[in-house]
Amino acid sequence: MTVELSPELEALVKQKVTSGPYHTTQQVLEEALRALDERDRAQATEFDGLCQQVSVGLEQLRRGEGLPGDEVFERLREKSRLRRETGP
Repeated sequence: MTVELSPELEALVKQKVTSGPYHTTQQVLEEALRALDERDRAQATEFDGLCQQVSVGLEQLRRGEGLPGDEVFERLREKSRLRRETGP
């Protein structure tokens, strides 16, 4: 497989080989692809979790367990205010 990189990325790969724990360009690219795959999997897991939370929320709404929008936004404003005052 032949891969063409932009001059910036090519310089980054060369810098990783000369100054890092990588001995070859192949090692740098393999590590980069593993990190990309790990990130993609984490994002997919996070997305699946969000979809599940939305499904739970929709089911709660169907059962009449929803809250008025103004009450929700007031709670969010209060939570935000407390976070600003006390830190994360």
